[in-house]
Amino acid sequence: MIKLAKGRVSIAQITGAVLFMIIQVITSLYLPDLTADIVNNGVATGNINYIWQEGFKMIAFAVISALAAICNVFLAARVSQKLGQRIRSDVYRKVITYSHDEMDQIGTSSLITRTTNDVTQIQNVWVMILRMMIMAPIMLIGASFLAYQKNHTLTLIFLVVLPIMAIFIGIVMKFAVPLFRGMQQKTDNINLVFREGLTGVRVIRAFRQDKFEQDRFEGVNQDYTNNAVKVFSIMQ
Repeated sequence: MIKLAKGRVSIAQITGAVLFMIIQVITSLYLPDLTADIVNNGVATGNINYIWQEGFKMIAFAVISALAAICNVFLAARVSQKLGQRIRSDVYRKVITYSHDEMDQIGTSSLITRTTNDVTQIQNVWVMILRMMIMAPIMLIGASFLAYQKNHTLTLIFLVVLPIMAIFIGIVMKFAVPLFRGMQQKTDNINLVFREGLTGVRVIRAFRQDKFEQDRFEGVNQDYTNNAVKVFSIMQ
């Protein structure tokens, strides 16, 4: 993934996305502290001025968090879409140099999948990297630090939970990764059958093979659906 992005993405935009994510996480983690202060020092003592003061702080932090999230999403989208554009252009320039033997060996349906579905998957992964995959460790570090500040024993919860989560995620990925790889081949099969049906539609009608082709497409379509259901059921 890093190799594909090398020379095709803007380092400045990636850095900006990470910085905005850090700002979003910090402001989001600070909101519970403000809520606790309002309850302990405002509501409990009946200090209305303090409640208003901290309430305005909460609004300010919430607005900053929302703006940072918007900027992060915008930059993540720009990075992923620009990466997809450049990969598709590079693939196209490479494909038009192939000989007839190379085209027959790779297959038209496979090339279509590479320039459409595969590139889209790469774009989605980069959005996830710049959003969730960066947010998770930053949130973990921030939450651990705040928990340690409040109560040292609270950090023991993270020490117990994290190894269990890591084992569980490893088990899930062991079953999910082969299914994800299988989806690529099944996508190729759908494109192959669909393309053959379109290019040979006159022959199909002439020999009254409509039902056969429909059943054939239904077969590969159902095969892809079953695989996708298994994958996303495991990942959910």
